Amino acid sequence: MFNKSEVFKLFDEFVYDPNIDGRHIDYDLTKHNWSEWFLESARELKPSLTRLEDIHLHFSVSELLSLRQQFERLTRSREFSQRIDSFFQEYITPLLGRDDYLLQSTCGIRVVVPDQVKLGRLLHFHNGYWTGYNNLTGTVWTPLTEAYDTNTMQMVDFDETRKLMNKIYEEQLEFDQIQELCYEKCFPINLKPGQSWLFNQANLHGNVNNETGYTRVSFDCRWALPESNFGIRRPGSYYRLQGVHHEMDSSKIKKGNWITFIDQNSDFVGLTPHYMLKEFMFQYMQTRKLDIDITEFHNSMWYMGEWAPRLRDYVSIKDLTGIVMPSIYAFACDTDLRLELWHEAVKNNTQLLFCDENILVSEEKDIELIEKLYSIEKKNNG
Repeated sequence: MFNKSEVFKLFDEFVYDPNIDGRHIDYDLTKHNWSEWFLESARELKPSLTRLEDIHLHFSVSELLSLRQQFERLTRSREFSQRIDSFFQEYITPLLGRDDYLLQSTCGIRVVVPDQVKLGRLLHFHNGYWTGYNNLTGTVWTPLTEAYDTNTMQMVDFDETRKLMNKIYEEQLEFDQIQELCYEKCFPINLKPGQSWLFNQANLHGNVNNETGYTRVSFDCRWALPESNFGIRRPGSYYRLQGVHHEMDSSKIKKGNWITFIDQNSDFVGLTPHYMLKEFMFQYMQTRKLDIDITEFHNSMWYMGEWAPRLRDYVSIKDLTGIVMPSIYAFACDTDLRLELWHEAVKNNTQLLFCDENILVSEEKDIELIEKLYSIEKKNNG
């Protein structure tokens, strides 16, 4: 949503809520000791590490991406997802006054080492509208180390953000100019472990050069109301239903004859080269160590996506073990037909693996989750 009219429409529709906008909450650190958990995870890579604040002394710049990936795997785990659900139910649900929101599947991770500007690691000022979020989404930002002065997140208040956004679009400013303007108007979010900062998607926020000499580590998790316009951040993929996690139980995958299938008629696939989607699916299986033997690649026929004859043929084959597909949304046919095909596959003992949502369908109850996600999609698409 980088189009000016769309951005300012969101500004005009924004309604400030003091319960969830621009405030901190205190939480029980003995019950939710996130810092200890992330430290344990980091120590799997560097056993000599004793404090998250010293990450820059133990990890080289080239190793920081691996550390971030390690942390992201942690946030996708069953146990972490369950704890996040519990945390949000305890602290966020009472503030929202409802509990039917979705949660970010993989939490955002920030590892802000000292002098990160010189390393090309500065997170520039931005707001949530620029990255595809809207006013029915909120962020819970939780530091795992003491966050203060130049190592913490910096924020521009709403009124100043609105003025700056006008200037940014009217003058079509470069990123370094935006950064300088925000430097003049921002304030630091000074928090310590046991506290989280709640904010909306309108405010400009970002980082400045960390001159404290210590690494700041934090994670952020977004909630989204089910009536939100999710756009590319689809339910089941970027967001998950509460009680659902994205940790795949590989022991449930049957060994045998598997194929991949890509519906080239779908909006999801669009102009994406097929080899990139194939690589995405293979990378997905490889990183999750899924023992799947692919025997053939298949695509749908052009201009036949609405009734999906080729996919129907595959789910009807009784000796086919499974089909790997990019997403539950990657089809031109409507959701009713898709669900009919998924039920047909289950009847024929054919497993279905949807990579983007990390969903394995083996039996009827597995389709129930997909039905819920389709229902949310259908409401949002009218």
